[in-house]
Formats: sequence, structure tokens, C-alpha cells
Amino acid sequence: MTNISSDVHAIWQRAGSERIAQPDWTYTRFPFRWDDSTPFRHTFEYSVTEFETEVGFYSSIFGFETVALDDSYALFTSPQRDFWLSIRRASVESPESNPSGLFLMFMSHNFPIVRDHLERVGAGLVIADRVEPGGLRVSKFLSPAGLAIELWEDPT
Repeated sequence: MTNISSDVHAIWQRAGSERIAQPDWTYTRFPFRWDDSTPFRHTFEYSVTEFETEVGFYSSIFGFETVALDDSYALFTSPQRDFWLSIRRASVESPESNPSGLFLMFMSHNFPIVRDHLERVGAGLVIADRVEPGGLRVSKFLSPAGLAIELWEDPT
């Protein structure tokens, strides 16, 4: 259990159990509103001790555009601005994250081309390939800080 009270934990656990029991349930009071002027709709961030290495990795492998960058923080986006990622240099206020429980997943219409790109620019990147049920190809590799990244073949 996290740092939430046991009462709050019980409320969320009950809500989760109810949700799982009713898969067609919909939330009618969705609080978030997005339009084309919203800077980003989703991002995630983690902290690393080898900040420059992680910035170089995302710049080299994915070619992400830089939105914000200084010596302790980087915010990247894809050219279409549909994916966002931020990295923070580990500090007392922002200790190094343990990315072992996180996955970054990308679906690709051009799986063979992207997979070849990973081989070409990966600079020794260790890539594990597998086939999921239904024949979907998946390539998995790690960022320098250990964040698991998977490239999935688009089933369409």
C-alpha cells in the first residue's frame, strides 16, 4: 500500500472491484477536456542519474523534438506532437526513479522499417524479439536508465 490512508485505500479498492465486475461501465463526469490548443494530453516523466545519456538516447533513437531542455530537465515530443516524454536529472527533490515497473510502448504501421532503424542507429542496443498471440511482432529494448521500451506491430 502507498502513502494513502487505509480508508481511502479501501474506497479505491472497492471502486476498482466494482469497475472490474461491470466492464461496460462508463464514467459520466469525465473532468478532462482537450482540444487542439492543449499543449499535451499525456506525458510521463522519470528521473535518472545519467541525464545526458538518457537525453542522447531519445534524441538518437527516436529523433524526438525538444520542447524544453536544460541541464536537469528534458521534455520531448514526437513530430506530430502526439506523444510526450520528460526526463529529470535525479536530485534530492527528485530521486532516481526505478523504471523497472514501467513500459513505454509504441505501435507502428511500418514495423519492419522501424525495427531496421533500431538495428542501424541503436549502437549495440540489445533487442529481444517475440511474437504475441495473433502473430503480432514485438521488439523490446531498454533505455540507458533501464526503462523497458516495446515496439509493437500494428495489427491493422
